Amino acid sequence: MGGRQHGLGLMANGTEAPAVQYEAPVERRSIRICPTPAELEKHAAFVEKLKEPVWNS
Repeated sequence: MGGRQHGLGLMANGTEAPAVQYEAPVERRSIRICPTPAELEKHAAFVEKLKEPVWNS
């Protein structure tokens, strides 16, 4: 078939086009994340292993 899709229809079945309804985003509350000293050490060790990190570009 060479990339052709027979029977592909881009029209809605019926007389009305499909409708989209907008909904306002849900309000989110912030969460404070407090890493422990051990977690901060592990993170620092991990970051040291990265080769060419994006923030150094």
